[in-house]
Parts: sequence; structure tokens; C-alpha cells
Amino acid sequence: LQQYVAGIMPISAGFDRFAVRPQLGQLRSISSSTPTRNGVINFKIDLDAAAAELTVPKGSTAEFDFDSRHEVFYEGVHQIMLSAPVAGESIPPRRHARL
Repeated sequence: LQQYVAGIMPISAGFDRFAVRPQLGQLRSISSSTPTRNGVINFKIDLDAAAAELTVPKGSTAEFDFDSRHEVFYEGVHQIMLSAPVAGESIPPRRHARL
């Protein structure tokens, strides 16, 4: 599920470089932990809060792609602000998955 819903997948061997491309479907939030040889990748995203948090292990690089946004993150904990819903936009009921 980390690969498909959270979109966490290696770009290079051992997750030294990895992608985070969440595909939430009907979910409004997810949290995921993926162990790698460099440490644990922690990722959570909450569309209602318009925020995400990504922990990139030491010696690793992450490519984050979501909703036409592309950013590269290096080791550390990163707070990512997302676009807030447009006024009047329908928001489906809150659903959360822990992967």
C-alpha cells in the first residue's frame, strides 16, 4: 500500500533517492512508515488541513509530486503546505488510512 496509496517508491537502490507521489482516491488523509537501509521514511498527508509532513532519512533524497507540485527534499523533517480547497468545492466525508 505504501507504493500505491502513499506513492512511496524507490528511484535508486536502497531508497537513497525515492519518490512520494500520493494517490489518495477517496481518502482525505493517510499516514505511512517505510523502513529503508538509511532509516524510516515517515509520510502523512491531510487534505482537510491542507498539509503534509515528510521525514527523509539521512543520506536520502525525496522527490515529492502531488497535485501538479514537484519539490525535492533532503534529509530531515519537512512540513509541506498544500493548496486549500476552493470555496464552494465539495469535500467528501473524512476518511483516513494508516499504511
